[in-house]
Amino acid sequence: MHGMAFDEDTSEVILFGGGTGAPVGDTWAWDNQDWSRRQPAHSPGPRLGHAMAWFAAMHHIVLFGGQNGSLVSLDDTWEWTGTDWVRVPIVVSPSPRAFHAVAYDVARGRLVLFGGKGSAGALGDTWEYDGTNWIQHFPA
Repeated sequence: MHGMAFDEDTSEVILFGGGTGAPVGDTWAWDNQDWSRRQPAHSPGPRLGHAMAWFAAMHHIVLFGGQNGSLVSLDDTWEWTGTDWVRVPIVVSPSPRAFHAVAYDVARGRLVLFGGKGSAGALGDTWEYDGTNWIQHFPA
């Protein structure tokens, strides 16, 4: 399972990773006519089950987590700048996970992450990303 999000600045759909056997770590862009492989200087490692969303307040696509080829869940945060991937140094973040969901909350200018699968099984926690850190929330 790959991650995919629309980049509003370039009007392209960005696809990263996925795989049907071993995970891959390539970046592709769809410009409404053709797919083209991107060759960024930096990139997240191969993974599947990660989540991506456009973060309008930052003008970047944000990628979180997933699983590597050894089926180890990850807890890293990356931003696609339009030409390169940048790993974001995060102090507090969700636990390692894969197969979670993330979406942009336009009214609040934050990404919201929910659930997924961690080392102990299914997760039902909620986190928000403000462009600097992840903050856990405990909704009723």
